[in-house]
Amino acid sequence: VLLWCGSILRRLVRLVRDPALTPVRWMRGIALLGGTLTLAGAALLVIPWPGTVVAPAIVRYAPESIVRTGSAGFVVEVRVDSGQQVQAGEVLVVLSNPALEHELADLKLAIVDSQLQHRVHAQHGALAKAQAEEENLRALENRRAEKQAQVDSLVVRASCSGHVIGRHLPRLLGRHLDRGSVLLAIGNETAKEVRLSIAQQDIDTFREHLASPLRAYLAGSAVLQAPLAKIEPRATLLPLDASLCAPYGGALAVRQRSDAAAQAGAETYELLAPRFTGIMPLDAAASQCVRAGQRALVAVHPYQSLGGRLYRVFVQWADTRLHRRMVG
Repeated sequence: VLLWCGSILRRLVRLVRDPALTPVRWMRGIALLGGTLTLAGAALLVIPWPGTVVAPAIVRYAPESIVRTGSAGFVVEVRVDSGQQVQAGEVLVVLSNPALEHELADLKLAIVDSQLQHRVHAQHGALAKAQAEEENLRALENRRAEKQAQVDSLVVRASCSGHVIGRHLPRLLGRHLDRGSVLLAIGNETAKEVRLSIAQQDIDTFREHLASPLRAYLAGSAVLQAPLAKIEPRATLLPLDASLCAPYGGALAVRQRSDAAAQAGAETYELLAPRFTGIMPLDAAASQCVRAGQRALVAVHPYQSLGGRLYRVFVQWADTRLHRRMVG
């Protein structure tokens, strides 16, 4: 760089010392150079950046009704598969917990014994013992009701009508699941949304377009237009969907997780850098034209000048070369 600048400086010195360069020509050269620099500066500040900022996205049901286990147990039946249409109240999965069923049977026997004891005390006029046994019977009935609810929750039913969303559901057979484990989700075909994965350096551009209609380009030349209704305030390392990750053909660079959550069967990949989540709700007509799980690209035109864009690219390049972390 120093040699290049020195060469230019040497040529300028020779030009200034040239006897053919009269004051008139000197002034004309200064005016021409100043005008050129002024026009170039104005162009960089006024001409808008013609490029676009894109974010990978995926079509999801809105909302997804998550189905969880109400009690711990072993899966003995899986009566549905992913994509199947179900009705509210339909049986989805059946679990078995012999220990829980034995506890319920013991409580029922204890209630029968308590009822007999209450009758005996009442017949013999032992009012104090009868009252104490009545309180014990009431406590046993409450415990039986709670235990019966746990046993009933071993049969998992659909909370609403819709399509089943789940991966490898037949593989659940024979597995032991804890209480509250996620089994699957149920979504409505007339209620979907496009979820965006927005990079940190692009968040300001997308925030400027909140409540503005954006275009989502799907595979097969399909284009959806919907407003950007919301951007989650916090970034996360968890990908929106596995299909957006590079190992599955997506655009997001990820790395494999080695923590306990990954070993427990949760998300096995995490993003290299935190990303924000944007939401574009679709109306009923648009929802029926797309399928849940379809990948898309959402593009916006940033409100910035050509010079501002070039400066931003240069700063990002310098930060990358110097290994500096961008904050904010």
